[in-house]
Amino acid sequence: MTGTAAEEQPIQWGAELEVALFYAMRRHKPVGVNKNFHMMCIYEKLLSSTSIKISSKQIWEHLDTMYDMNTLHDSEVVPFPNQESNFELPNDIFGDLKKERRSSDRGTSGHDEDKRDSRGKSSAEKESSKRKRTRQSAGTPNETSTKRRR
Repeated sequence: MTGTAAEEQPIQWGAELEVALFYAMRRHKPVGVNKNFHMMCIYEKLLSSTSIKISSKQIWEHLDTMYDMNTLHDSEVVPFPNQESNFELPNDIFGDLKKERRSSDRGTSGHDEDKRDSRGKSSAEKESSKRKRTRQSAGTPNETSTKRRR
């Protein structure tokens, strides 16, 4: 955000600068999922209210001395479920494809990607270009529905 010169100079956090920081934090809580967005707002407000050149890193460091930021972040309620779990495609729909993929992975063992055609394209690059052409020619849903009506 700022140059390295501001990061090299130590900041004297006096009462006036801390009050300016608290005013900048008035509607922005630098914890939770959006902590970095809120810090940007705090940073901008603090810069506009003071003549001191300060970096967001220095603000984070000062907030760490005042509060236990890790605990505050952990105590913040996440607005959406954020539980990790292993994902696997259902066997009833994708079982045949999964078996086919496993057998082809064992059979080729990665040597297929090294093969190039006369133009120097690998099979993976050919497949990628085929997908691009298919997507481009498909058109938008409205175009395809009007073509069907005709």
